[in-house]
Amino acid sequence: KDPEKRKIFYKFLQECLNTPYVKVILSMQEDYIHYLLEWNRFVPLELINNNILDKDILFYFGNFSPTDAKLVIENFTKQAHFYLDPALIEELVNDLAGEIGEVRPIELQVVGTQLQEENITTLAQYRQSGPKAKLVKRFLEEVIKDCGPENEHAARLLLYFLTDENGTRPVKNKLELVKSLSELDEADKLDLVLEILVKSGLVFQLQKGSTERYQLVHDYLVAFIRHDYLVAFIRQQQNLLVNFEKQRKELLKRQAEIAQLRKQRWFLAIAVAGGVTLAILASWVEVQRRRVVTSAIVAHTVFSEALLASDQSVEALIESLKAAKKLHQSFGIQADTRIRVLIALQQALYRMQRPKHFEKHNDNITSVSFSPNSKLIASASADKTLKLWHLDGTLLKTLEGDSSLLTSVSFSPDGQLIASGSADNSIKLWQLDGTLLKTLKGHTDAVTSVSFSPDGQLITSGSTDNSIRLWRLEGTLIKILKGHTDVVTSVSFSPDGKLIASGSVDHSIRLWQLDGTLLKIIKGHTDAVTSVSFSPDSKLIASGSADHTIRFWQLDGTPRAILKGHNDGVTSLSFSPDGHILASAGTDSVKLWSRDGTLLETLDNFGYKQVSFSPDGKVLVSARDKRIVIWSLDLDELLVRGCNQARDYLTTHPNLSERERHLCDDIGPQHW
Repeated sequence: KDPEKRKIFYKFLQECLNTPYVKVILSMQEDYIHYLLEWNRFVPLELINNNILDKDILFYFGNFSPTDAKLVIENFTKQAHFYLDPALIEELVNDLAGEIGEVRPIELQVVGTQLQEENITTLAQYRQSGPKAKLVKRFLEEVIKDCGPENEHAARLLLYFLTDENGTRPVKNKLELVKSLSELDEADKLDLVLEILVKSGLVFQLQKGSTERYQLVHDYLVAFIRHDYLVAFIRQQQNLLVNFEKQRKELLKRQAEIAQLRKQRWFLAIAVAGGVTLAILASWVEVQRRRVVTSAIVAHTVFSEALLASDQSVEALIESLKAAKKLHQSFGIQADTRIRVLIALQQALYRMQRPKHFEKHNDNITSVSFSPNSKLIASASADKTLKLWHLDGTLLKTLEGDSSLLTSVSFSPDGQLIASGSADNSIKLWQLDGTLLKTLKGHTDAVTSVSFSPDGQLITSGSTDNSIRLWRLEGTLIKILKGHTDVVTSVSFSPDGKLIASGSVDHSIRLWQLDGTLLKIIKGHTDAVTSVSFSPDSKLIASGSADHTIRFWQLDGTPRAILKGHNDGVTSLSFSPDGHILASAGTDSVKLWSRDGTLLETLDNFGYKQVSFSPDGKVLVSARDKRIVIWSLDLDELLVRGCNQARDYLTTHPNLSERERHLCDDIGPQHW
């Protein structure tokens, strides 16, 4: 995954190609072909005319045709002395070919294994036990049963953790799996379950030793695992909730008994002792209740994600609404669980009804900023204008008068002023009515970033002239901060107002005091640092880079975490107001991360330039090309929108299937 290590590998492959009598054969899935293009770009491949995609070089190994599939089945069954009725082979191949008219080898392997396991040799037996989907499910179920009843839950979870919401099968090392299972108290079962799954052929062990890595055998199985086994997970959580409801009723009964005892003075000592015991029991029940409720919420959420990956939008919406409803009725749920529910509901709505967006700029948007009251958004654009918007997309004002493209925009802490940076080397201060108050000049090249101090009395700016400048609000230049050896891409005040952080194309982050003293040079990125952001408590710095990574740092420069997940350069970062969530925009996607570096969600798989949380934490705004997109994180609003969408679907689709009507009835008119 490390770009620098890939370059070394590409160089090695190039040397192999140039060595006489050596052939290089690579086997890869179609969705990884882009790595070949990267290889072609990084090193010269004269031997193949620098054309890695030539039809004489790149060979496609696809699915079987129905005719070939029949021959394969006949040959294999003959060798194994497992004779199948010709009519069964005919129907089996037709079933496997489906609408695409091709038979996937992995599907043939799984279904064939199950036919042999259940000794299904005739068409009548197949029709009674099939079709293929049931056979695949039973194949998976058999492997899970092999793990034993006490390990069944852990096996289902482990298979789920070896899939992702994109319908693919990520490679996970043992530490990652231990961490995932530890959160659900199943980590002690990992070794046994892994051994069984690997020996069954369902999971690959890619490397032995201290760096064991594991992967599901094929993408084909992902949909089955994420869909069917999450149903079982939800049922288990619902059963646990029923049990805890019984415990709660028993608790209330004991409370009533102790209250009766307290009325009798001679039972006072017993009542006190009973009250202590009751308090301990109540505390334990509450912890268990919260844990089970959280598990149920997560179960509905991941089920929604799986359904969405399978293009079952209505079902996904209903499941996400169930999760959101439980979240709405609960308290004490952790921030990462909460954000996952909100995003699952947002994604379901996104699939059925795109999120709010507005587009009136004539060129790409370069920067966005929220007003302190979270009611307005300012956007800067290469079309040389600033625009002010309401959250509903209403355009309030267009601020014009700049002679060059705008690069950065920032609201003052009191919400009365807007600062903009420009490619004409200047910073401009505006009132909300569009009045230009002041132009700050001094940079000798384009201004790339502007930021107000928390008290609103200072402005800092970064520039392609490699410098950072500190200004008073009336326009006086206080200090020039020099040290970067290349373009300064991002500047940011710490929330306590004591420090300034800057990022640069020179791969470094620098920390400065307000008097211009350089406190720290932080290095670690292997490409340009494009964005720096302080956490709200001023104890952490997040940096995004063109090297595809995000890094967390302590103020003394100690690295805290490296966040990997973007497949291209990171362009913008923003912490949520409570500091629990970091949003990142990149030229490939928008992502949300927890403070410990865990990837919580991918909002969108399109490239975005900017991302910003609203000060109240209820909205995330992102900018892509000429468009501003609003992602609501307000639970009440999303519940209303989700229920309205389900209602609209029910009322505008009079010919709903029984399944769809039942799903819509799950939320019912009382929730609309």
